[in-house]
Amino acid sequence: MKKSLFSYSFVLCILILLTCSVLTAQSWLSIKRLTWNNGASWSPRIAVDSSNILHMIWYDNNPGNEEIFHKRSTDNGLTWSKATRLTWESQISYNPWIAADSLGNIYVVWMNLDPVLSRGDLFFKKSTDSGTTWSPPSRLTWTGIYFDLGLAVDDADNIHVVFC
Repeated sequence: MKKSLFSYSFVLCILILLTCSVLTAQSWLSIKRLTWNNGASWSPRIAVDSSNILHMIWYDNNPGNEEIFHKRSTDNGLTWSKATRLTWESQISYNPWIAADSLGNIYVVWMNLDPVLSRGDLFFKKSTDSGTTWSPPSRLTWTGIYFDLGLAVDDADNIHVVFC
């Protein structure tokens, strides 16, 4: 009797796991390629604003220098806007981070590296219209090279940038 009860419990657990797997798999969209260029693309990051618009940033070297780019999707990732170039630097712009606040503002931070001087600093941009237009870049640091950074917005809409 115990062996039979164990068998039924085991089969029931397998059926529940299979059902959960099928339900989870149905919620994913097919893979979409979002960059089409001759260069390489790195460090994709994504954020969702208060209007449920998806925002993606990354950096790539397609223009001949590493620069930061942005795309957005207003239909949960089915289609995406054309890429908007956010940086126009002679330095290398890389390691971008993105976050959104409850008011719909989008924030981006990144590192710039001067390969000649082997040093760089952190920069910031903001969009108040869901990524249609962006503020000029603001320099956040003036002290040298950084290895990593991160960006977050808390529930009181305070912006937090961490770096080392």
